[in-house]
Amino acid sequence: MSKKYKKWEDWAKDYYGQLVGYTIKEFKIEDDSEIDGYYLRRFKRQGFDSQFPVFILTKGNASGEPDLKISVSQDEEGNGSGFLFIEEENNG
Repeated sequence: MSKKYKKWEDWAKDYYGQLVGYTIKEFKIEDDSEIDGYYLRRFKRQGFDSQFPVFILTKGNASGEPDLKISVSQDEEGNGSGFLFIEEENNG
């Protein structure tokens, strides 16, 4: 987290807020097994999860905004795939 933020919530609103207005156009699994293979060869053990859920988001061609790629990871270093909680929003 950058030093310009005093609270995690401020950082999160800024970072995750950039997704507002985008639409998911694709879901796929990306395989980082070449990284996992490196750990197996070098340290004789598995490195970390090699299957990452990935979402491709778009604002549409007319906006001129680039597509975004979201890779679901357990941390910002990419030390393994992560989990998203998907729930219905109760607007009542």
